[in-house]
Amino acid sequence: MLLSTLLQNEYALPTNLDREIVHLALDSRHVAQGGLFLAIQGTICDGRQYIEEAIHAGACAVLVETSVADAPISLVDGVPVIPIRLLREKMGRLASRFYDEPSKKLRVIGVTGTSGKTSCTHFMAQVLDRPCGVIGTLGIGLLHALNANIGTTPDAISLQAILQQFVEAQIEYAAMEVTSHSIHQKRIQGIHFAMRVFTNLTQDHLDYHGNMAQYAATKQAFLVDDSDGSDLIINADDHYGNLWIKEWHRRPRLFAYGMKETVALRDSLPAIHAEIVKHSLYEIQVKLTTPWGDDKLSVPLSGFFNLSNALATLAVGCLSGMPLQA
Repeated sequence: MLLSTLLQNEYALPTNLDREIVHLALDSRHVAQGGLFLAIQGTICDGRQYIEEAIHAGACAVLVETSVADAPISLVDGVPVIPIRLLREKMGRLASRFYDEPSKKLRVIGVTGTSGKTSCTHFMAQVLDRPCGVIGTLGIGLLHALNANIGTTPDAISLQAILQQFVEAQIEYAAMEVTSHSIHQKRIQGIHFAMRVFTNLTQDHLDYHGNMAQYAATKQAFLVDDSDGSDLIINADDHYGNLWIKEWHRRPRLFAYGMKETVALRDSLPAIHAEIVKHSLYEIQVKLTTPWGDDKLSVPLSGFFNLSNALATLAVGCLSGMPLQA
């Protein structure tokens, strides 16, 4: 891809500085001949300190994060170093353009919450009747062939590359854990979500976010975004989830699930309600009331949190066109 094509609407690149870009890299150690190095300030390292290393490794151009408007292009050993304001925020969209917008060729399900993300994404990959890749704590790929992952949500460039690999492998769904860190650090920018799922919010990661208000606001920023027309699936039994449902009740394609609060919500929005019939160490049996009809469900696991994750999965399955009785 030509650099000018990648930067359209971002930077008016002089013709003589245009380059053919072969790959994208955030780490100067991963740069190869013809690569574009994106130099941003990270939480541990500042990529702007490694521009010369990236150029010596073969980078044909560099995008560098800057806070200065209309900063000029510089040349280092003949390689253009192009300043881009808010590069971190724009990086995901640039990577999406480079990889030909892979998320629009998949149905990406983003699951966020303090807990339940891994269970939900794996449950979803198991029950969906089409190939579903997962991206999360336990690895990346199809469930039977997960590749190890460092962290939970990869960086913005890696995410787009993974989604493109899913497309090439003819995978149709991607169930992805969306952490609060990845939301705050803009790693998921440029991803078109078909569904956004919220599990719960409890005290965690306050060393990063500072307080519960900021933690909740970060999750909310992901959930409230309906620019892609995504379905929004929220746990009504969670304190924050219940507040957001009441705040957003007029939003199109909002769905709730739960065992308690959904009783009062069923008349005002689509909701999956589970009434517990039997609970043992090995199984939970419930009666379901849903927008797709009523049924019974047996979850071969103990603990109400597992039932809650199963209800979120059920909502995703039904919204994906699977019959309730499947």
